[in-house]
Amino acid sequence: GIASFLSDQDENVVMEATRAIHDVLHPSRHALLALAEMLETTKLTREPFLRRAINANRLLADAASAERLLAFAARAGVPKSMREDALRSAATWMRSVPIDRVQGFARVSPTGPSDALHQALTKHLGQLAESGGAALVELVAAARYQAGAPFLMQIISAQSTTMKTRVRAMEALVTLDSPEAHRLMKEAAGSEQTAMRQVAHRYLAKHARHETDTVSLLTQALSCNDLKERQQAYRLLGELKALTVLREEMVQLNQGNRSAEIHLDLIEAVRASADEEALNTLADYEAAKSADDPLAKYRESLSGGDLSLGKGIFQTNVIAQCIRCHKHKGRGGEIGPDLTEVGKRLTPELLLSSLVQPQAEIAEGYGLVSLTLDDGGTIAGTLIKETQESVSIKDPTGNIQEINPTKIVARSPALSSMPPMGDLLTRRELRDLM
Repeated sequence: GIASFLSDQDENVVMEATRAIHDVLHPSRHALLALAEMLETTKLTREPFLRRAINANRLLADAASAERLLAFAARAGVPKSMREDALRSAATWMRSVPIDRVQGFARVSPTGPSDALHQALTKHLGQLAESGGAALVELVAAARYQAGAPFLMQIISAQSTTMKTRVRAMEALVTLDSPEAHRLMKEAAGSEQTAMRQVAHRYLAKHARHETDTVSLLTQALSCNDLKERQQAYRLLGELKALTVLREEMVQLNQGNRSAEIHLDLIEAVRASADEEALNTLADYEAAKSADDPLAKYRESLSGGDLSLGKGIFQTNVIAQCIRCHKHKGRGGEIGPDLTEVGKRLTPELLLSSLVQPQAEIAEGYGLVSLTLDDGGTIAGTLIKETQESVSIKDPTGNIQEINPTKIVARSPALSSMPPMGDLLTRRELRDLM
């Protein structure tokens, strides 16, 4: 059968056979096994081949496949990207995955036997620990591999490891319910590293919520230098219903003693606490806003946002769908203005206004109008440009028509096709998008 071509001397033939076996919706189990077994001995280094051989083992999801995946990842000389791919494939072992990792179509990778994965981890962890990094941390956590706790402790204490990986190892230790987790988090709460303190604060707020030290630590975090740490502290204090702290913070906010970047976080924390006294102070704060200010409801969104979260909202939020109409750094639609350097063109207030009341001021070339002509006809589209000699309208098909202004007898006000984002996004989402 086609599996026999996997042993051909010509790499191109092997590659075509690999695709023929792997890329069909319902591959032959016999051929898939032959491809999976190549992971044990192959000297081929082509990434498309290795990814399919790795995925063949994940599709088979039996004990032998678990061993092949981790043995391959532990082997010296394996490209780093492929080692990580094998480990991340194994990290999905304990659950069914409905989308194929290589092809992206609907094809289920079934749940594999946990004992087989644990046995393979026990056999290869020592070798994997030398180069597994973040992908191995993810695997140990996903596999609920209790014997991996010492490895995680080693990662956490390793100064040469990236902070992101060290933090993930701390979270993995909690996932394993390790006896070391509580002691470690207590120590990390006093760390000089902001990211480690943040993980510790989240843990203590959940697992040590009734300890007086927890509220004290979070209160101290309100005055730290890192904005994200301060914002998280407010959220956690709200969840813990630390009423004394929140009441005082609202008083300070009302007196203008709190920076704008945390206003929204404090307000949300007070609402989460449902404390009547703090809510009354919040009501006084809201009442003091100008009734004539159209942005009054949203001013807390002007500063303090998270750039990475805002990027995600712009690119992937299915409600706002920003990228369908707006381009940013060459990506996106052209229905609305290019937003690549909008921060240089507009003040924060104007940018916020354009989001929550898009009809207030429409960028030139993007207003929708309807023109009635002297011959009774109508033309509708986007007003591109207007001079004394000509009005340029782009119709829905993209064609631009030039109309003599003397032939226009009536016109509708220019409208924006953008809905008010304040109706679609939360104030926190608006802040991140800003």
